[in-house]
Amino acid sequence: MTAGEKEHRTLEMLLSSPASREEIVLSKVLATITATVVTAILTMVSFGVSFYVNPREGKNGGLFGGMSELPWDATTLLLIVVSIVPMAVLAAVVIIAIATLAKSFKEAQSYLTPLIILAIFPAMVSFLPGIQLNVGLALIPVINFSQLIKELLLGEWSWLGFSVTLLSNLVYAVVAFAAAVMIFKNERLLLRT
Repeated sequence: MTAGEKEHRTLEMLLSSPASREEIVLSKVLATITATVVTAILTMVSFGVSFYVNPREGKNGGLFGGMSELPWDATTLLLIVVSIVPMAVLAAVVIIAIATLAKSFKEAQSYLTPLIILAIFPAMVSFLPGIQLNVGLALIPVINFSQLIKELLLGEWSWLGFSVTLLSNLVYAVVAFAAAVMIFKNERLLLRT
């Protein structure tokens, strides 16, 4: 939504509209968040349907090996959706800020690929045995989210870890949003081709 607009020379038209730079960045973030949250909800629904359609697979140690015993109640699902939103905001803002620095769609992909790879490693840390969400881990983006989702699914979460994770991800998202707006206000960075 940023590098592609630069490449197709449509960003200048957008910038000449009466919308402020904050509104432009916010609209791009909202579009990205919408796609992210809808995808996450559809994935959760897919897992839930899969576990309830063929519960024998999980109980017999088949493909899903006991995952049908996870708490798929409305409260757990609501807490998962609520925890996805701040992480989706953070991810969307960081991706938009970095992609704005690129001159083309291809260059934006080359900037974002290492970021995605770097995000995978902290997410994998949460799957190590004995790792539990505490206040220190709740302050580290990606690790906090992965660990919170794991604990929500296992039913072993606390309100403190949940709250600190959400608040820290929101703070990081606000900082990243401010950085994205600064990039959008810097015409040399924004319009370089």
